[in-house]
Amino acid sequence: MRVLLAALASCSIYWGCGRYESWPAVSAISNEQTGAGVLPAVGAALAPAPQVVELWSESWAGLYWGEVAVEHGAEVVMFLLAPDGSGVLYSPPGLVPLCITRSSGDGIAWESGASFGWRYTFTGQLTPYGMSGILRLVRTRRGPELSPIHVEFERIERQALEHPWSSFFSNVVFVEEAGDLVGTEVLLLRRSDQIQGAVTFYEGGPGSPLPFERPSVRGDTISFSLTSAAGSEQASYALVHHGSRVELIATGHAAEIDTVPQKQSIMEFMSREAKPGCDLDFIHSRVEGKRLGLGQAVE
Repeated sequence: MRVLLAALASCSIYWGCGRYESWPAVSAISNEQTGAGVLPAVGAALAPAPQVVELWSESWAGLYWGEVAVEHGAEVVMFLLAPDGSGVLYSPPGLVPLCITRSSGDGIAWESGASFGWRYTFTGQLTPYGMSGILRLVRTRRGPELSPIHVEFERIERQALEHPWSSFFSNVVFVEEAGDLVGTEVLLLRRSDQIQGAVTFYEGGPGSPLPFERPSVRGDTISFSLTSAAGSEQASYALVHHGSRVELIATGHAAEIDTVPQKQSIMEFMSREAKPGCDLDFIHSRVEGKRLGLGQAVE
């Protein structure tokens, strides 16, 4: 989606026409190698662990995964819906709230809070495997709108959510002196018949969550490809799972190994900002520059 958004404006949706200055004000820690001030990795120090949202008591409740087609490839959209109709949407560098606005029979509609000047809205139907319908990006301020996108969301089965591989990994840090977020995030879902995952690269700010393409598993190693957000490059990767961390290796490039520690299970990660009940006034108040998902709301 960020590819489409970028085409609508001469300035980046993340950075506007200048550097985005509202990353969370967490005390900097010392980096002995560089001397630069950095923040704890995104998702770090989130203790105690959140109470995981209990699912399965409503037909819509669950974790959903969709790979949305964009001009040159695809991007991942992942969200959690609780039985009371509240939920959260993965939108790097964190989570934004969402609420069901309509549910009648198999019909369902939801909308999210603002994420860098845009809101997600969905209208569609529940299916035996998840949801099918139309996803829209709506500006919170005046401006051009994106064309509606048809999307299929899979509801992730309980066994996959409970698998020890199904986790959120991150080594993202905030470089205080530069005002940048740098690092890598990995989402991993180990399902009975397949692997699903996404990688988000932070180079000053978050890129798009890029889905694993043609993933295959051999032992503890997952092989897959990623297509850059601009569609200009496709690269092959190996992800080696070591329990409490993964190693992301760009194959064909000497010594390009990115070690990314496990932070939480997927459900712990998605539940940490979940709050009971829906408050549309609250989610509509999430204007540009206000974010959820780093353990606090950032004003």
